[in-house]
Amino acid sequence: MSGTAQPMPFSMPMFRSFVPERIRPWMYVFIAVTFQFSGGLYLGTLNQMMGETTLMREDLLMCLYANLAGMAIYFPLLFRMKFRFTNKTLLCGAATGVLLCNLVAPHITFLPLLWLVCFIEGMCKIQGTFECMSNIQLWMSPTRDFTVFFPMLHIIILGSMQLSDLLATYLMYYYH
Repeated sequence: MSGTAQPMPFSMPMFRSFVPERIRPWMYVFIAVTFQFSGGLYLGTLNQMMGETTLMREDLLMCLYANLAGMAIYFPLLFRMKFRFTNKTLLCGAATGVLLCNLVAPHITFLPLLWLVCFIEGMCKIQGTFECMSNIQLWMSPTRDFTVFFPMLHIIILGSMQLSDLLATYLMYYYH
């Protein structure tokens, strides 16, 4: 017997057979970026939101902080959720949570409730992003090297935060 184990080829059985295998991991990257792009409030359009909602800058920044706190506080529970629920359940639940929070957030005027909604949305965003990224972990690093996985996860999260503000600013400028 040899001392080295051969790694199994990367496969994603959760997809239907008509989806080409080469684009399956990229679909998960796209979904993860979409989770991170979603948000009811964007820092790039802070001045316009202050004028539209008559809220102070600090109140809107608190919404952003609540969103980030939801992502940070929920992070230790991600592995427990991954082993408790199915991939489909976690992705559908996270997408539903983000959708509901984004639909409700513009209509809330009571600030503590708005902060709670932003906090819950942050939890749903990190759940969806982590679920997508953990499904393609073996594609990124066949040896489950976390020194590859976590930097890629943070590139998706932090890069999407920066790009979502730029995109919101450009959309606000061109489409008023």
